[in-house]
Amino acid sequence: QVYGRQAVSAGDTDWGARFAYGHRTGNDYRSGDGTSIPASYNSRDFDVAFGCELTADSHVEFNYLRLDQTNVELPGQAFDIDWLVTDGYEVKYVVEDPGIGDRWIIDAWYNRTRLEGNAQNPSKRRMFPLYDLLGFVGNTSVDSESSGFRTALTWGDAESGQLVTGVDLRYIRQSLDEITSGRFGFAIWDHANSPIPPSHTVNPGLFAEYLQTLSDDLRVRAGGRLDTYRAAITESPANLQSLGTQTPQMSLADILGTDQWTQNFTLPSIFLTGEYDVTDCWTATAAAGFAEQAPSLTDMYAAQP
Repeated sequence: QVYGRQAVSAGDTDWGARFAYGHRTGNDYRSGDGTSIPASYNSRDFDVAFGCELTADSHVEFNYLRLDQTNVELPGQAFDIDWLVTDGYEVKYVVEDPGIGDRWIIDAWYNRTRLEGNAQNPSKRRMFPLYDLLGFVGNTSVDSESSGFRTALTWGDAESGQLVTGVDLRYIRQSLDEITSGRFGFAIWDHANSPIPPSHTVNPGLFAEYLQTLSDDLRVRAGGRLDTYRAAITESPANLQSLGTQTPQMSLADILGTDQWTQNFTLPSIFLTGEYDVTDCWTATAAAGFAEQAPSLTDMYAAQP
């Protein structure tokens, strides 16, 4: 494997910028018993970061990341990646002493990843000889987005007591198509799709955290969140009637066991932690918490990919 990276940075007392590019490539390797493991890849990443002070009490930061990958062999996985592209953006705005608190932060982001892959590479067929026995031909594509924002206000400091409260919102959209053909006994399928249909989640939340230093040796932190989580399929039901590789094909409702695809969840979480400095070298910690997490779009809507 070879990895090269070049970074250029510049700045002054009230601004700074960085530009960096990296190129990584790797080849197949041999395991301990001499088996050739198909694991070659090409990966290129480019990132930009810029920050500046707008006033004596405020500053803004911007980050951009670009990732390009090609000819990625994934040993032990059903598909390799022909190409993958990720674009990620983030903007953060910070105000010190905004008047209604001691610190105010607004953070917003957007990420998107697209990829296509296949199961026809000769190295893949060597690892999965069953593919040739089945006459299996497979192609996959993915499109996934994640975006959101967070804003938080801080009062006080760690010594006298610090409270942070805020709201955030996360939006996730994704889809996966897995188009395959093959034959198993008398069962034949041709260009059958086993997808994760186009779907999305919307997740707004409220959060709060309090930190208190009780003595020179003891610190306590407590906090919690309350989230609402809504998930839904955005694809037309008419396009979800003939899915999967079985004969005859099934509808998404038959595969999932329900046609109630829109789901809503209310998710609480709380925690309490304590730290005690026993000596200058030893710290004792104790923590307890409870949280609930909603199922992902893959958990809820995958149609046998």
